[in-house]
Amino acid sequence: MNVPQPERRLKRFYGDVARLQNSDIIKLITGRRVLDIGCGYGSLIDQIRREKGDIEITGIDIDPESIRMAKKLYGIDVRNMSVCKLEFPDDSFDTVILREAIHHIAADASFELALKEIRRVCRKELIIFDPNPNWILRFSRKLIKHVDPEAPLDKVVDVLEANGFNVRECRLRDVIAFPLSGGFVGSELVPNIKPVKKAVIATDKLLNNVIRKLRLQKHFCWRYLIYAVKQGR
Repeated sequence: MNVPQPERRLKRFYGDVARLQNSDIIKLITGRRVLDIGCGYGSLIDQIRREKGDIEITGIDIDPESIRMAKKLYGIDVRNMSVCKLEFPDDSFDTVILREAIHHIAADASFELALKEIRRVCRKELIIFDPNPNWILRFSRKLIKHVDPEAPLDKVVDVLEANGFNVRECRLRDVIAFPLSGGFVGSELVPNIKPVKKAVIATDKLLNNVIRKLRLQKHFCWRYLIYAVKQGR
């Protein structure tokens, strides 16, 4: 991941949005031993450690720059490891998390091997948070010339069900706050002023409630969240 000044982004509006996203992920964790696959700069790991001090969490990534930045930003020692060859015993982790990672794994020819490895080390639950590739996300990526693999929600659910997981819950979120934050690759459109940021986040929540009632979330939400359990649990 080649992101200029990621620490600046994380300290501004995108950081606020990311922490809210992380909170939704953290609320789903029921296990004590957690594996964060493709943990990037480690912001989720840092937040889990601060909010749930009794959790043992391990992060892995294959990008040397992300591993370096995780150490620099949060003092986290991320292990350099491929999801297709997880160097852990069977059932090592109660909870496995893939935050913004499943679309990269799905784009690889060894996707099923990766899922087999995830299922092997996962004792209980799998949490996935990923971009929702709808029309608005695709159009916006085209505007900024950003190319990224896609993992549509329905296809991910089908693949999980076919590879040893039962999907218990799917949620959609992020209507305007995330795109206005610019994420890591887009233009930041919200000034770093606390009342303005709070207003945008409140508006985002209101819009999400409205489009959920209208059953339009798949068409307008930028991110989805999946909670699945290992079959047989």
